[in-house]
Amino acid sequence: MITLEIALAIAGMVLTVFFGALGLANFRKRKQLHQRQKAGSNSVLIQSARDIHIGDSGKNEKKTDRR
Repeated sequence: MITLEIALAIAGMVLTVFFGALGLANFRKRKQLHQRQKAGSNSVLIQSARDIHIGDSGKNEKKTDRR
């Protein structure tokens, strides 16, 4: 009976470690994705600021913008 309890305790520890590692990997993946989205939105803001600056100068306007 003691061996059964030990086996169940070991199985519980193994499952705990497995699901903990799975959750940690998911957390890291979501964190990395969030950082990529954050960097992407910043680059879009910088790009739009550059477009506004170029458009205000009147020199390098795109031909598609003129109507």
